[in-house]
Amino acid sequence: MRVTSIRPATAEGGVLATFDLEIDSELKLLGLVLKRTGAGVRVFPPQSRDRVGTAAIAPSLAARITQMVTTQMEASARVRSQ
Repeated sequence: MRVTSIRPATAEGGVLATFDLEIDSELKLLGLVLKRTGAGVRVFPPQSRDRVGTAAIAPSLAARITQMVTTQMEASARVRSQ
């Protein structure tokens, strides 16, 4: 599993970034959202035009994905600040 693209957001509505995730060579999830909520930073699948979720992510997997994305964002911020 790897993050293939991270697009930082302006934090509107708590959105921190949108990103793409490659689960393996046969499955890539596009447009996942990293968002700050009252329960902390969480990952959400993209919504359809009708505002219906397009996937369900188990809490344990969501925690791993959140950690992976936040770590990459922090590393990128450190590189930019140097």
